[in-house]
Amino acid sequence: TNAAATRAVLSGAQGAHRDIVLLNAAAALVVVGTVVDLAEGLVRAVESVDSGAAAGCLERLVRLSRSEASQAEAGQAQAGQAVRGAGDGGSAR
Repeated sequence: TNAAATRAVLSGAQGAHRDIVLLNAAAALVVVGTVVDLAEGLVRAVESVDSGAAAGCLERLVRLSRSEASQAEAGQAQAGQAVRGAGDGGSAR
């Protein structure tokens, strides 16, 4: 899967997946103006992956995403209870 390939790259796997990830990251750094060219972007991307910084960012994103999903589910459950309570004339309160 894409998730497994991404985790493998961020864990140090070499090969085509890593090459594509590094080039895409380098290009993104150029587009947002963090670096002036692909060569500099590639150096920064390699540093980020090899140092573990990129993996740390992914882990923080996963935690945040899971937290947001849990909060959304809790909000939907509360909304469902409120709708059911309103539908019976408020007797659920």
